[in-house]
Amino acid sequence: MRAGMDFELIGETVQELTAESTGRWLVTSQGTQHIWDLDAMTYTRMPSSASKSGAMEFDHRPMRLTRVVWWPKVGERPYLWYDDPEYPAFWEHYRISSVIKSIERLADNDVEGGRCLRLLLT
Repeated sequence: MRAGMDFELIGETVQELTAESTGRWLVTSQGTQHIWDLDAMTYTRMPSSASKSGAMEFDHRPMRLTRVVWWPKVGERPYLWYDDPEYPAFWEHYRISSVIKSIERLADNDVEGGRCLRLLLT
């Protein structure tokens, strides 16, 4: 993971996320971790050196989700669309990740009224 990224997991795991899910989730696939913030409706991809697809444009940046075709589910692959950060009215991008290994809830920390995500990898 990128230096400086800390994760705080709260011990809750689920087998899948759905359109009704809320909160922040660490979704782990083969060689990559993804943060799904379903309150802010953003997605962040964080590949490790073990990622088979390697680095991609917009990695480590929260991207605004526009639609989810296949929600994350352990043993399956999610398929999502998000806005281009520079031209959101004109371009969308999509991601289909590798098979999901785990889905874990992240702590919802708040610093001075702002939204702060603090992640601790163990």
